[in-house]
Amino acid sequence: MKKYITVIPMQPIESLHKTSYEAKEGDELLTSDLETRFPVMVMIKNSAVENEEIEIVAIVTKGNDNVRVNYDLFVEELDEISKAGNFRYKINNIETTLSETPEKQFELLKNIVEILNDGDIIYSDITYGAKPTPIVIMMAMNYAYEFLKNTDIRAMIYGSFNHSTNKTAIFDVSSLFYMNSLMFRVSRRDMENPLETMKAIIDL
Repeated sequence: MKKYITVIPMQPIESLHKTSYEAKEGDELLTSDLETRFPVMVMIKNSAVENEEIEIVAIVTKGNDNVRVNYDLFVEELDEISKAGNFRYKINNIETTLSETPEKQFELLKNIVEILNDGDIIYSDITYGAKPTPIVIMMAMNYAYEFLKNTDIRAMIYGSFNHSTNKTAIFDVSSLFYMNSLMFRVSRRDMENPLETMKAIIDL
């Protein structure tokens, strides 16, 4: 099943506007004229196909009024694109807190991992959330990549806002995931220049 991991933003609604994110030329997954508050919507719109069911893994910070409002907006947008694309979805909410303790971070990791299964196609959006949260998301993707069978890590994306130009852009940062994975694989071998090896493998 296609699964999309994302974080519901904590920004106040007045700073969370619909926008059309600019993607790198030729990036079919992220190129769209869709106006959205949530970059993951672009990825869902371009990858979910007619008549299939997808699953959204939404990380929700407890006790935050902005998150409650933004969650409703998230579901509203998701309803719109699912009807337009004629696909079905279900949402798995994972509640978390802003207490950045090892216990909290492991609990979040465990809760994400327990939703992932053999054969899943996994997408993630690390745009929003507390700064440690994208690290936990990448750890969950690493877990799926290393320990689940026939699991495809399809994309990890990030939406940015340029405060100088007021322009938005969307990037596929999956190379970070693969560089992290390669680092451990390369470290097991006796190589004179591990960075050059990594560069050749990911074709930079």
